[in-house]
Amino acid sequence: MPPSPSGSSRYSQRLSPSDIINSNTSLLRYINSHTLNTSSSADDPRFNLPFVDFRTGVRVSDTPWTRTASKTEAIVLNRGPVPVPAWSYGLARDNLSWTDDLSELEEKYPEPLSHLFAEQKLRLSRLSSDTHLVDSMPQTILLAAMHTTLSVFLPSVLATLNDLRAHRGYLPVLERRPIVWHSSWYIDPICFRNPTQLSQASTSPTDVLSYFLIRADEARDPRNAYYNSQGTSACFFATEQG
Repeated sequence: MPPSPSGSSRYSQRLSPSDIINSNTSLLRYINSHTLNTSSSADDPRFNLPFVDFRTGVRVSDTPWTRTASKTEAIVLNRGPVPVPAWSYGLARDNLSWTDDLSELEEKYPEPLSHLFAEQKLRLSRLSSDTHLVDSMPQTILLAAMHTTLSVFLPSVLATLNDLRAHRGYLPVLERRPIVWHSSWYIDPICFRNPTQLSQASTSPTDVLSYFLIRADEARDPRNAYYNSQGTSACFFATEQG
């Protein structure tokens, strides 16, 4: 943005439409919404009262965004991975019992569209029952992350898209302007000792997932592995479902 007339570097002027066109500039507005809640009412309790996810015990922060987004020329959406349960931090690092407890809570309190992934969840439960596949930290964490992806992450994203298609209380969004899905940021455990390197030429989701699981196992860090595995496994299931 151009400097203010006062010359102070701490302040800037708002760009006019002509400034944007003449300078070939784009303005990016960031709105924080952990769950992509599509309510158009600023009085919605989810925007004004503290809300804690009853599955993870982690506070969720949402901000109205649909009305603003419906007036833009392009929209970039992102839904971050579900955080590790707050109550898991009271356990020893190698105690992974929280993964079973979390999966039970996800089944007890399902997302509205989680039934669309029933077949994938059935296949996942068969893998989970195979003791040969859950005898180490990476496998246990990966199965828990995949269950969260199928039970919470993908159903929540689909619900958001359905709500945008209905556009209750705001202008149409889908099919009227470009929507870009920004994949999750990974937590790169860069401080690991002797980390396994990921080839820069490798772009396969399988290679990326293996990379994070191996590095997490080296550092005995199941929480980072759970977070990163969600971001990667979502690619597999979204492609398969689509």
